[in-house]
Amino acid sequence: MRSFIIISIFFLGTSIYCQSPDWSVNTSSYQHSMTFTIFLNVNGKTLTNSNDKVGAFVNDQPRGEANVVYNANAEKYVAYLSVLSNSSGETITFKIYDSEANTIVNTSQTEIFQINENVGGVFQSYSVAEPALKKDAVISSFSFLNIDTSNTTISDDIIDVKVPTSTDLTNLTPVFETVNNGKVFYQKAQKISGNATINFSSDVVLEVLSEDESVLKSYIVKVVKQNATSNPVITLSAISSTVNTMPIEITLTAENEISGLQKGDFVLENCFIYQIITTDNINFKLNTVATAQGNFSIHLPENMAVDVNNNGNLASNNLVVSFDDEAPKLIEISRQNPTEELNKASQIVFRVTFSEKVKEVSQEDFTTIANATVTVNQETESEYLVTVSNINNITGVVSLQLSETNNITDLFNNSLEFTKYQTYEK
Repeated sequence: MRSFIIISIFFLGTSIYCQSPDWSVNTSSYQHSMTFTIFLNVNGKTLTNSNDKVGAFVNDQPRGEANVVYNANAEKYVAYLSVLSNSSGETITFKIYDSEANTIVNTSQTEIFQINENVGGVFQSYSVAEPALKKDAVISSFSFLNIDTSNTTISDDIIDVKVPTSTDLTNLTPVFETVNNGKVFYQKAQKISGNATINFSSDVVLEVLSEDESVLKSYIVKVVKQNATSNPVITLSAISSTVNTMPIEITLTAENEISGLQKGDFVLENCFIYQIITTDNINFKLNTVATAQGNFSIHLPENMAVDVNNNGNLASNNLVVSFDDEAPKLIEISRQNPTEELNKASQIVFRVTFSEKVKEVSQEDFTTIANATVTVNQETESEYLVTVSNINNITGVVSLQLSETNNITDLFNNSLEFTKYQTYEK
């Protein structure tokens, strides 16, 4: 009878499960060193645990090891590796220990030993990764948040952007895409697309760092305002078409930047401009005073101002504003029905006449005898019929009085000038 022994053998790939390896080196055996500032990446994830480490090897013999540390100034996780050798020209290979996965990862990365050579830095570190990271440092698209940048060109190292003439170049938010996870930096600070403002009033240099950090490429971003090809449109506006105080602020808005605007350029009726305040050569404030009650108007004829290309403005709209600062008055309260001064009616209708159109007239604006009911109906824009009812059992005087605390105003919000009431007998 034969006995069989079955031996099972399992082979692992580039990742080997183990505890933290010892890749230490007897430094007294070597005369020379080569240093690296390294960042570690496994399967697209940068390693950040202080137990993560990198090992350097020559013919599978350890020549140096280093753990990951955090550099607070750069806000980055790196390993400072010193590799030892007795001569230049040896081929260095690298292994990664991923402490979270508790595995050793063999990488395809190699480097030739050079005596006293320093490779990588904190900003642009040497990549030890598996799989290897990409070397592209390219901006593939560029624009600004909420700005029309349809006229943009990207060449090898220059980005030309044309924006509308009204754009504030000092406060623009770049929106960009890069090839294969390249990172964009401005003054060595990383910028996230659509998430930071930069002053582009002069040329700006952006740097693109490849995914593996081996390539750093600079782009000069040139932003200019588009030349206007048509005459600027001018719009005049006011906060309200009716006003009761002076001065009033008229807003002038130009389609693009203009210059040369003077008070004497405007055609004015029943008013004058005593001050022009320039906000940004696109928005202007015209402090204006009416010279009489009623309507006044402002108009800017064509070719009174020019844009940066010497295009004269188109004629503006004719802005008309009504001014009235006189308080409305109560002209009369007269008995409408019944006409007899002495009567036995269950209600009395009064006609209330004002000096002009008024609003906000209601029963709360009048007072009468106790327990009576007051209702108000508008007959014309300045006349109201006020009915006093529920007076069947009243003998004596029935009065209608305008309350001193009434809310009646004219159409310009001037409050009613208080007037004494009239009294009528029943």
